[in-house]
Amino acid sequence: PAPRRARPRRAPARRAASGAGPGPHAAASARWGALVGPERGRPRAAAAGGRNVIFVLAATDVLNGRNVRRPVARSIVVLAAICRRGAADGVVVRSAIAVAFGCPFFGPVATATVVDVAKRCIAAGTSAVEIADTIGIANPPQVAERFAALRQ
Repeated sequence: PAPRRARPRRAPARRAASGAGPGPHAAASARWGALVGPERGRPRAAAAGGRNVIFVLAATDVLNGRNVRRPVARSIVVLAAICRRGAADGVVVRSAIAVAFGCPFFGPVATATVVDVAKRCIAAGTSAVEIADTIGIANPPQVAERFAALRQ
């Protein structure tokens, strides 16, 4: 079934990136990044002056489907397009893998799954991969294990 949409009264509309970005008191040495999911996010971030974008995708198809209405494989295709356009525009694209330890719908996420998604992100052209304990279930040994596996 299709995921439910947020109720407008409870979830305010997302602002377009054209009005976002670092404010007048931002540190000159700070590196600002904009989270993007759909293909239209990168040009909006670039138009707002963003030179660093973070493409977010989930490690599981079920959460990715609920968040952005596409499987992980399709998100990788979108990421590759964003990376190509980013390279042409001078925009650095990083990837963030959500639910890299556990998914609220799927359960525990295997290290091999996270490594596979990370490798596919790198093959798509991302400059870096970050992992996220989105639901707060990881413990220090799990974090060490994930990073050791990602370094190989």
